[in-house]
Amino acid sequence: MFTKIPVSISPRLEITRLCGPGEGGQCLFLRREFVASFSDREIAVCRGFGYPVGKADTVREQVLERENLKKLVGEVLRVTVEKVVFGGDGLARTGEGAVLMAPFVLPGEVVEVKVEKARKGHLTGRLSAVVSPSPRRVSPRCEYFGRCGGCQYQHIEYPAQCEIKHAQVGETLSRLGKFSDEKITEILKDMSPSPREYGYRNRVVLHWNGRGKYGYYGDTGKGIVAVERCPIANDEINEQLGDIRRLPVETGRPELMLLGFRPEWINVSKEEINVTLHDKLFTFSTKCFFQPNIFVFQDVLDYMLGLLEERGGDVLVELYCGIGLLTVLASAVFKKAVGFDINSNNIGYARRNAERSGAGNAEFSTSDAANGLKRLRGKGVRPDTLVVDPPREGLGWEALDEILSANPERIIYMSCDPTTFVRDVLRLSERFDLASLKPFDMFPQTYHIEVVGVLKRK
Repeated sequence: MFTKIPVSISPRLEITRLCGPGEGGQCLFLRREFVASFSDREIAVCRGFGYPVGKADTVREQVLERENLKKLVGEVLRVTVEKVVFGGDGLARTGEGAVLMAPFVLPGEVVEVKVEKARKGHLTGRLSAVVSPSPRRVSPRCEYFGRCGGCQYQHIEYPAQCEIKHAQVGETLSRLGKFSDEKITEILKDMSPSPREYGYRNRVVLHWNGRGKYGYYGDTGKGIVAVERCPIANDEINEQLGDIRRLPVETGRPELMLLGFRPEWINVSKEEINVTLHDKLFTFSTKCFFQPNIFVFQDVLDYMLGLLEERGGDVLVELYCGIGLLTVLASAVFKKAVGFDINSNNIGYARRNAERSGAGNAEFSTSDAANGLKRLRGKGVRPDTLVVDPPREGLGWEALDEILSANPERIIYMSCDPTTFVRDVLRLSERFDLASLKPFDMFPQTYHIEVVGVLKRK
């Protein structure tokens, strides 16, 4: 349903449509650049995209800034890189102070960058030349690096990668979370590196390029770069990549998942994998999710179990529990352990793993996070400790509301995206304080960062 509101615009503008709250808020869409206002707010809209900006003077300044930035598109600029931000791009500034983002650079390097696009408030470009290289720059091991979108950091020595990622987590806490420097120093723990810099992935997804080969998406997110070897994948996967034409797959199948588990772990007839962790056997389907870097996952698991075992309690609840691995292992120090996952296949394996491990106090149900907590609340069950491991987009509003209602003593939050983690911490901050945050390098050579945070009830 569209909402009509009083609008005052310049006569040179033509309104094409007015969108309502259901489409992301009240916003004008027009056919060319303009400045418009409605109610008591000023709006600047550039070629069909609107954003609230405040006073009219500010609107004009932003439009002029965008026009000035566009004049630099196509130019090759020499800049000094200040830092590498989350996502993998380096941040530098032009002589006029405009922010310029470019990939495959290191802090402190003097580089030449060809400007490709002018975006809101900054420029983006491609690296043309490294004028003064960092001593921490190394030669990439992969022949596809720079074209394939799988890795962003192969040009950086591994200890420097960990330092950069640690700094990015701290910056996310500061910039998005508004944490003070003193608080960040207090709660942010050292980065836990991967025991393997390369050869760690036990699962990859390849895409059909339409010309008889499989590969990864390109670094721009468009096109498929066909690959015959992947240095971050383990030996089992690379053996398959080397002879992929003989694999039993349908020609033209859009996606192909390759698994690289030890042969003794795989039950081919049942398409199942068996993994022993902490002296307990866990079984799951090849279609179930399992962490791609088992070497770092074991470190994460040890860390989280240490947090759970140091206190224990009456009730442990794990949301997004997967195949029940953490719930089963931690059930020994709780009177009752409950796991929820929206995937019924995961829950079937979780129950099977609990029964085999003798975890009689562990129970599992198919449910999303919010409804799982609602179900417990209806039974009068409140968790002492809540463990969450949501997908990259983080916790939804309904799940966050239910967590606030459940009001556990503490939350252990595992996240594969520090930005959505901090966003959710802010939403929970009315009742919980972030007590600690530990980053893990689950994906060396890439910009991705895994974090485990502990939130304690105020």
